Amino acid sequence: MADILTYFGMAFTGINLLLALLGTVIGIVIGALPGFTPTMGIVVLIPVTSTLEPTAGTAVLCLEARSRRFLSIRREPRRPLRQRWMVIR
Repeated sequence: MADILTYFGMAFTGINLLLALLGTVIGIVIGALPGFTPTMGIVVLIPVTSTLEPTAGTAVLCLEARSRRFLSIRREPRRPLRQRWMVIR
């Protein structure tokens, strides 16, 4: 039990929470760019997060991917193949 409390204490330091907020904002901005996937956003941030502590870097990458995936601009859903064929004809 003491180990878990130690890990929570390491994760919830001020700099880690600030970097988590920064990762969320970056994820939203990258999510607004057309053509960028969550994987591309992670690849763009790897050079930046490699200089951080492991806990902070992991928080930035995870929250970037989550915010990109769930808060991004949604495209209109694709129509079934039959409907697309009807439009082309």
